[in-house]
Amino acid sequence: FGNLMYFEYDNTKINSTSLSHLYYASEILDLDQKQENIVEIGGGYGGLCHMLYKKLDFRGSYSIIDLNEILIIAFAYLKQALPEKNIILVDDVNQLNLQKDTIYLIPESFKDHLPNNSFDTCFNSRSLTEFDNSVFNDYLKVIDNITKKYFIEFNHEWEYLYYDNLTKKIYFIINCFAD
Repeated sequence: FGNLMYFEYDNTKINSTSLSHLYYASEILDLDQKQENIVEIGGGYGGLCHMLYKKLDFRGSYSIIDLNEILIIAFAYLKQALPEKNIILVDDVNQLNLQKDTIYLIPESFKDHLPNNSFDTCFNSRSLTEFDNSVFNDYLKVIDNITKKYFIEFNHEWEYLYYDNLTKKIYFIINCFAD
C-alpha cells in the first residue's frame, strides 16, 4: 500500500524495509537454529515474522506484542502474506500454547501476564528506546521474565544489543548499516 520506496535489482523491486527484516531474521536464527518460540515487542505489521517463515523456513511459534490497533493491521497483513499459518488474535493468555507454525498477536496489556520462560528469544527493533524510563524499565522486567535464552535489540542509540539470559551477559555490536 502507498508509495513505497524501493530499488531495482535484476528486474526485481526490493524495499529497504524488507531487507532490514531479512537481516534481523537471519541474526535471530544465527543465534540458535533450534529455537521453538520467538516473541517480538513492537512487531508492527509483522514484516520480520513474514521473513522468518517465508524466506528462512522458520517452523516454530512467533508472537508479537503490540498495541491493539497495530495487531489488527498485523492480522490483516499476515493472513494475506502467510495464509497457510494459524494466526491467533489473543484475547486470553490461556490461548498461548505456543504451537509450531502458529503466530500469536498479543495485546500490550497482556505483557505482565505472560508465562515465565515461555520464549527462547525476545526481539525488539527501534521501539523500546522511544518509551519513557518507567515504561522502558517495566518492559525490561517483562523481557527478563518471559525470555529463556536471548534478547536482541536493534535501536537508534545502541545500534545492536545482544543479551544472553543464560549467562547474563550483554554484548554491544556496532551495526555497519547506518540509518
